[in-house]
Amino acid sequence: MVNLELLRKLAELDERHEMEALLEPIALVRLEATVLAVELSVQRERAERVYHVYWNPLIRQFEPLACSARGHGTFSVAFTDDEVAGLCAR
Repeated sequence: MVNLELLRKLAELDERHEMEALLEPIALVRLEATVLAVELSVQRERAERVYHVYWNPLIRQFEPLACSARGHGTFSVAFTDDEVAGLCAR
């Protein structure tokens, strides 16, 4: 009985606070730029792997590598021994 009342109240709250939003793009920007691609060969005890890093001329620095575990970009990379996977500090 208590669970039914709780479910009814939660459904009532959902209905009362329901909203709808419509998003429309107002501008689209496409930029083409020549970048420098650098091939890095990383060798650990048991394996070797090739990574590519890219120089971005707009921000005048290299783009970060993606962490293999989290997918976030990082400039501080550690590599595993077995797969030479790039990992961030986290």
